[in-house]
Amino acid sequence: VSEYILELEKLREDLPYEIDGIVIKINEYRVQDELVFTAKFPKWATAYKFKALEATTILEDIFLTVGRTGKITPNAQLTPVSLMGSTISRATLHNAEYIKTKDIRIGDEVVVIKAGDVIPRVERSLIEKRNGQMEYIVPNICPACNSDLVTIENDQYCQNEKCIGRIKEGLAHYCSRDAMNIDGMGEKIIVRLYEEGKINSYVDLYKLTYDDLIGLEGFQEKSVMNTLESIKESLNQELENFIFALGIRNVGLGSAKLILKKFNSIEKIKNASIEELISVDGVGLVIAESLCDFLDDAVNYQQIIKMGEYG
Repeated sequence: VSEYILELEKLREDLPYEIDGIVIKINEYRVQDELVFTAKFPKWATAYKFKALEATTILEDIFLTVGRTGKITPNAQLTPVSLMGSTISRATLHNAEYIKTKDIRIGDEVVVIKAGDVIPRVERSLIEKRNGQMEYIVPNICPACNSDLVTIENDQYCQNEKCIGRIKEGLAHYCSRDAMNIDGMGEKIIVRLYEEGKINSYVDLYKLTYDDLIGLEGFQEKSVMNTLESIKESLNQELENFIFALGIRNVGLGSAKLILKKFNSIEKIKNASIEELISVDGVGLVIAESLCDFLDDAVNYQQIIKMGEYG
C-alpha cells in the first residue's frame, strides 16, 4: 500500500481529473461485517489524503462571520488565485488564536491550501516578504449585532439569543438538505422575512402564508406555492433530521441517529441522564452535555412542543 501511495503521488499531476488521495479498504466481506460502522463511516476503510496543493496570494482584508451557535469565524478576503481547478477569493482563518499564533496580518503574502482538498484555508504568512504590516487584533464585538463576545477555549462566541446573525444562520441550517430540506428558503429570503417581522424562529416558518411570500424578490405565484408545499412536506422528515435541524452544538445527524436507537423520542432524550446518554456507543460527554443543556432550556423545549402541535 505504501509503495502504491508513492507511485500514485508521482502520477497525480498527469491524471486527466483531480484526486485528493486514495481509499484503502479490506476486500473480505466477512471481515467487513465484523468491523461494522461508526455513525458515519465504515471501520473497514480509510482515506489517505495527499499533501494539500498550495498557492500564494495577498490577504486583502479580514472579516468576521457569526454561526448559528454564536461562534465567530474570522475569514480572509484574498486577491483571487487559482487552486485545484477553482478560483479562491476567500478562506477561513479559524479563530483569533489561529491568527495570533501564525502571526497573520492584512497585506501579507500568504500561502493558501484547500483543507481536505475542499475548504480554502490560509496556511501561513510569508513573513520574509512582509513590509511593515501591522499586527491584526480580532475585534471583541459581534459583527452582526455589536454585542460583546465571550471567549470559550480558543473560540469567540456571541451569546445574544436575538442576534440576527445567529438567527439567520440557524434558520438557514434548519432549512438545509440534511436537516428539514425546505426548498426556496435561501439566506436572503430568511433575512428579509426576519427584518419584516414575519419569522423569528423555525416555528414561524410554519405560520407563513401566501401573502407573506408573494412579491418578495425571486417569488412568483408558482415559487410561493412550491415553497409553502416544501415547508409542509418538511413535517414528514425523520426525527433525527429534526434534531439535527435544531442546531444543537456538537450534535450532528450521525449522533442523532445513534441516540434515537436507544431513546426513540425527544421527551425520552430530555429525561435521560448524562450517564445514560454516554452509554450509547459513539456518544461522548461533549455531545451528551450539549443535548442536556439545550433541552433543559425552557425556550428551546417550548419551541419543540410547539412543533408537535404542527404535526
